Amino acid sequence: MATNIPPAIAKIAPDGNLTPRQIRGIMIDMALRKGKSGTGSSGEFMHRRTAMNLWPDLRPILKDVEWAIVGGVATRAYMPERMTKDLDILVYEKDEDKVYQIVTRRRLSTCFKISNCWIYIPCP
Repeated sequence: MATNIPPAIAKIAPDGNLTPRQIRGIMIDMALRKGKSGTGSSGEFMHRRTAMNLWPDLRPILKDVEWAIVGGVATRAYMPERMTKDLDILVYEKDEDKVYQIVTRRRLSTCFKISNCWIYIPCP
């Protein structure tokens, strides 16, 4: 049974099996083609800081651990802040217990593990 592969995809992957990177590229190209100039948030608005919550600066206390802010707060770097009541951080599994102890010991707030390597810190 032959499957019809769209020509644009066949040009990239003749067998129709795209890598995640190729899929991402196609999606970005589609968004750029379909997005109308002048739509979306203005540049001025995007450059304004719209922080609604003061989050703790975790850099000094997690200086020996590789970690990243994820979730709603992380989107502040790319768009106006979403209303969110928690700060999600992602850590390597090997550092999970260490980070949990640091955050709990510092009493930043109550925190708990959502899943491996994912720590939830409610808004102070």
